[in-house]
Amino acid sequence: MDRGAVAELGTALGISTQAAQTLLADALELAYRLPTLWTRVVAGEVKPWRARKIAQATRPLSKLAAGYIDRQIAALADRGLIAADVRQT
Repeated sequence: MDRGAVAELGTALGISTQAAQTLLADALELAYRLPTLWTRVVAGEVKPWRARKIAQATRPLSKLAAGYIDRQIAALADRGLIAADVRQT
């Protein structure tokens, strides 16, 4: 990601550059590696903060592992699942 663009996003949202970078990383993780969960967020079925916690927990995983988590957790993400549960899967 272009650091200048991230800084501009942070300024526009009233958050730090680091917070903007984390927000973008979470969005990319959801859109590209957790698409089923992302679809539920866009539909308003899962709270964004909950999906972001899952995205942060899956970021270090392989694409295959993230896909597995997406398939297993997307249907349950609105039921109080937290990132610690992802790490135990």
